[in-house]
Amino acid sequence: MAIKLKDLVKEEKDTFIPTYGTGDVVHDCPKHVQEIKTKLKGKVINHSLNEAGEVNFIDVKFPFGIVRKDQSIKKFKILEAQTHEHVVKAEPKVEAANLPDVDFSTMRLKSDIAKKWDSTDDMMDDLRQWIQANMAAGGPDLGRDIADALKLMSNYALGEYKKASSTSPGYKPGDHIKKELDKFKR
Repeated sequence: MAIKLKDLVKEEKDTFIPTYGTGDVVHDCPKHVQEIKTKLKGKVINHSLNEAGEVNFIDVKFPFGIVRKDQSIKKFKILEAQTHEHVVKAEPKVEAANLPDVDFSTMRLKSDIAKKWDSTDDMMDDLRQWIQANMAAGGPDLGRDIADALKLMSNYALGEYKKASSTSPGYKPGDHIKKELDKFKR
């Protein structure tokens, strides 16, 4: 008597049901990044994660408390990453109406932070452009964050001015720099 293969194998219904998004996925998690266009460095505070272990979108915290949410990882160079695992995190629904990207290379800045400006007007013009560009990229709430940071820096600069004026005969109340600093006071 010949034994048939179908007699040896008992077919049962497969009870395995995939549960995508509920298990831990091992992946390289970006921790610190640098925006390719602007060269700004930031800390990743959240990210998406798909079942394949790919991180495609990140939330980045930049200096002055600026947070940009749902940014494509393709816009960044990863400076530091860490391998770990956690559950899948949904990718954002990207809309065409997202805030515009800002190309800082198109700004007509007269200097950078490491150089001196020729005049206070040049410095203030550069600062105005920088504020406008960052608000265009980060939204109106960013304006409040920048104002708060500039207020702190204004207080710092005023303190430095007072320290210098008390020790240097070249500085006295009423100098042109005091007038410029008064513009930043609230």
